[in-house]
Amino acid sequence: MGDPVAIEQSRAPVMKVLLIEDNPVDALMICSLLDGSAGGRISIECADRLSAGLERLADGSIDAVLLDLSLPDSAGFETLTQVSACAPRLPVVVLTGTDDEAMASRAVRSGAQDYLIKSEMSGSLLVRSLRYARERKQAQEQLRHAQKMESIGTLAGGIAHDFNNMLTGIMGFADLGLLGVAPGSRLHGTFSDIKGLAERAANLTRQLMTFARKQVPARQRIDLNATIAELAKLLARIMGREIELSLALAGDLASVRADLSQIEQVLMNLCLNSRDAMPQGGTLRIETANVTVDDPRWNADLGARPRRFVRMLLSDTGIGMDPTTLARAFDPFFTTKEPGQGTGLGLAVVYGIIQQHEGWIDVSSRPGHGTVFQIFLPVAPEPGDPVQTEALGGGNETILVVEDDDVVAHLMGAVLGPLGYVLQRATDGEEALEILQANPDGVDLVISDIALPWLGSNELVGAIRHRKPGQ
Repeated sequence: MGDPVAIEQSRAPVMKVLLIEDNPVDALMICSLLDGSAGGRISIECADRLSAGLERLADGSIDAVLLDLSLPDSAGFETLTQVSACAPRLPVVVLTGTDDEAMASRAVRSGAQDYLIKSEMSGSLLVRSLRYARERKQAQEQLRHAQKMESIGTLAGGIAHDFNNMLTGIMGFADLGLLGVAPGSRLHGTFSDIKGLAERAANLTRQLMTFARKQVPARQRIDLNATIAELAKLLARIMGREIELSLALAGDLASVRADLSQIEQVLMNLCLNSRDAMPQGGTLRIETANVTVDDPRWNADLGARPRRFVRMLLSDTGIGMDPTTLARAFDPFFTTKEPGQGTGLGLAVVYGIIQQHEGWIDVSSRPGHGTVFQIFLPVAPEPGDPVQTEALGGGNETILVVEDDDVVAHLMGAVLGPLGYVLQRATDGEEALEILQANPDGVDLVISDIALPWLGSNELVGAIRHRKPGQ
């Protein structure tokens, strides 16, 4: 049996290295060391000036740089700065004739991934350094990307929150306006237009919230058959010719209330999972049906939920899963794919979305016999079905509204005041606690925004329950 390391190296792509070195003796030595130690997995080309090196880097085909800091047209760390600016994603190994720890440390701080002393170099050391530099650079880029996305997500979530506050006021006052004018009147049309435009703006904030992973499902009445049929056009291209896509959709399928984009994500994740399980081709079948669930196996899942469901069934003829893999199928970050080929989040995301929709998902599989996923979503009430609602009541209780946004606070007063409630307002958690401390029995209900200055809503709730456990 061959050496696993050698086999892995033989499969790896050739690393293209640019050596920027003006000393021909040093350049010849480095090239000879790499030729004798890299096993053909590293190709090297040379530039004797920084300007020539930067010109070569501009085409984007180089994978790593070996850099001498003392060149005829540049010297010192300015050389490294220019290379990093020209090719910020490339790993750089600095070469020097000086054994100076301070210089080595500064080189790494300035953007180099490694530092080698020419007199101590060997072929194996050069190869290891280049591979280490590439891995280190990739790790740095991944960390930088993750930090950037987290920062953007935080920013997007904050913008969406503030924008939602304004839209809440616009839509709320538009609704109040609609209640106060005659249907069909000019003002009724004006308020309807205002509300419609605000709802379109709210769709933008939902996209921001989805990006920031803070989105609550935007449910609407949807036809799963139509969703699957539309998505099948895309899936047929993604699956390839080796996989047959078969649909068996019930003609009288009931509607469900769901977030369309999230249901599309569920279908896409499951179908791609099936595709990857059929590398030699096969069949993916998607079925829908109306079902009334009365099976003791599902009692724990159902709880007090309605028993009428729409079932989506996805079955493939792939390699299947053994019991150990099946038991962990929905675990976050669990994957059987090769490193770099999957995050292990696809099925975990599917599970979370279905749970959010008050449904559940079941999977069965055997090695060599494919996999079957069953998804159950509650049937949506028919438009004419009675919906449990309560008429607007009223009272004389005192409500403390903790809200820092003036528009939202004004809206709360406009809605609750005419119903007889007495409203007090605090603009942050600390002011709310002062009001409650001054009159412990004078407030019957607290309504609080989630994001508050100074003292957040979680801390406020904790403080209220500590001071008055029954509140």
